[in-house]
Amino acid sequence: MSTVLLSRNPVLHSRTKHIELDLFWVRERVISKQLLVEHVPSEHQVADILTKPLSTSRFTLLRDKLHISDLYTAQQRSP
Repeated sequence: MSTVLLSRNPVLHSRTKHIELDLFWVRERVISKQLLVEHVPSEHQVADILTKPLSTSRFTLLRDKLHISDLYTAQQRSP
């Protein structure tokens, strides 16, 4: 179940009881318009860099979105 769906659905299910407190916090802020929850397509999920094995090109794309850069050049790595 997505966070977007859970934030809008007032009924909790047995599968989501472990996140009940966090969900209530999010839902309260959505209702009071302090927080906007939006769907983010898979290709824009920067969290994937920390949770999934990625190709070099995908890793580099997501790394760049996080504004993280490589401190060493290829020359500096070579003995």
